Amino acid sequence: MGDANRGRRGDLGERLTRSLNRAINLQLRASYVYLSIYSFFSRGTVALPGFARYFRELSDDEFGAGTAVLDYLVRRGGEAALEEIEQPRAEGEGDWQSSMHVFRECLAMAEDMRRAAEAALRDAGGGADDGDADADATEFLERHLLQRHSRRAREFGDMVARLERAGPRIGVYLIDSQMAKKGQDTTSNQSA
Repeated sequence: MGDANRGRRGDLGERLTRSLNRAINLQLRASYVYLSIYSFFSRGTVALPGFARYFRELSDDEFGAGTAVLDYLVRRGGEAALEEIEQPRAEGEGDWQSSMHVFRECLAMAEDMRRAAEAALRDAGGGADDGDADADATEFLERHLLQRHSRRAREFGDMVARLERAGPRIGVYLIDSQMAKKGQDTTSNQSA
């Protein structure tokens, strides 16, 4: 297909459709995991409201990103292949162990999502069996996925470093308090 037909309904290649479906499922899984983490930090026995608010916002953001990719896939004539979402728990363990554990797991998940976005971009670039590059899909993926996941991986990496420097207990409490205050500042600025 020529450039004039790119971006129109029904012209997604098979590899790109698979990659978009993988991205959708990763986004929805991330939303579910972040919602689980929100619940963990909201417990009375954990009580870290800054972290809780942060992960609730991340959950909403990832769900929105997943549905944006789904809408794009459908608009382009692709078929969604939604997968079952497993119960979000740290691998081999019954629950989240600590703030550091949570952020390390999230960093690993963000890196997986960044790699999936890069693979989708490669697929949008086309190949010998798929024809020309799909500029519309490339632009969409860069804007909606790759930048987001690169930024998110950097945020999680920075938080792991902060938690390592601050140490457990009082350090975690202080970082959580800063995040809670930051959330209050954002909320009050939005209502003004």
